[in-house]
Amino acid sequence: MVLVDRGYASFFKSKLAYVIAPYLFFTTLITWRGWGLDGTLKMFDGDLLNFLTLVFNNFFTGAAIFSFWYIPVLLVLYVLTPALAKIVKLEWGKWLFIPILLAPLVCSRAWPDVTWTNFVYFLGAYMLGIIAGINYKKTIAVIERYLLLLALVAIGSTAALVGLFYLDSPKWGIITFTESAWYIQKIAFSALVILLFERTIHYIPKWLDLLGNYAFAIYFLHAYLLFEMYAVMEKLMDVPISLPIILTLALLNVGLVILFSLIITYICKLILGKWSRYFVGA
Repeated sequence: MVLVDRGYASFFKSKLAYVIAPYLFFTTLITWRGWGLDGTLKMFDGDLLNFLTLVFNNFFTGAAIFSFWYIPVLLVLYVLTPALAKIVKLEWGKWLFIPILLAPLVCSRAWPDVTWTNFVYFLGAYMLGIIAGINYKKTIAVIERYLLLLALVAIGSTAALVGLFYLDSPKWGIITFTESAWYIQKIAFSALVILLFERTIHYIPKWLDLLGNYAFAIYFLHAYLLFEMYAVMEKLMDVPISLPIILTLALLNVGLVILFSLIITYICKLILGKWSRYFVGA
């Protein structure tokens, strides 16, 4: 909805400069100094050729840190964007985009593996975003019409997720039922949030505008900072076993990670000026 009038040349140029470039920058840094899933600090100690090989592999697999795993999928979706937008506008396009929207229910993402189902899963969500952007007013009207149903779906899918996690995320072939429930839940909650914003926000609050402008930088930084915060907390206190304390620390961690992401990004912008978007994505 925002970028379509600027043309696809501008679209791809912006993705190359403001997504792919900072992704490569952070992949390189975290390949040199990063964290394993078990919370252990990993410093690269090989030669330059091995380092470049590992950076190349991490770039195309998103393996530098756990949060990067779907960026390679996103890059493919960027390439497909003109074709996907064309399908939505075609008179017979629904015979293609409806199966695409429904496919994530039976083709689950398989984190952290790189599988074809990952591309199918996120393709459905991406296609839904394109449809909503092209038909924004109609989308709002549909949400308003089915508001009660969407609220019930949001509550029901959340309850289903609790049950599925209790059952250790059961699978059947390529279907992970928790991923199917996540897909439904996120669509329902997204619709409710969009309508809430549409009805209540007449201008963008400064804090929300800041988070929006720094969104990619926060994304690139947050997982690394999360492990750094864990390491600090480990030194300051014993591992908590009380659920209220764990939840309190988790919420504190979220706030601190976002805060430090904003501070680091702001400092980078001061130092690098207009070039900061090529390095940190903001």
